[in-house]
Amino acid sequence: MPKELPSVEEALKDLVKVKAPIDVIAGKLSRKPDAVIIKCKRLKLEVVVAKPYTPTTTTTSLVLPEELPSVEEQLKDLVAVI
Repeated sequence: MPKELPSVEEALKDLVKVKAPIDVIAGKLSRKPDAVIIKCKRLKLEVVVAKPYTPTTTTTSLVLPEELPSVEEQLKDLVAVI
């Protein structure tokens, strides 16, 4: 969200205070729900979210083994199969 006027931040605080859903807040402030959630987190406000919040960016939680096989080992296995 761009730098807000104090009146917009006050409106956001008032809407959060009455526990308005995030979709309602976003509609009244003409913002995307993700932007409103981020702004609320910055202002340390607790917002009501109808569905669990999932960020639009992706994160991976791949678990890699401690030791990976070397390229040489993999080539040896390939040659043995052929």
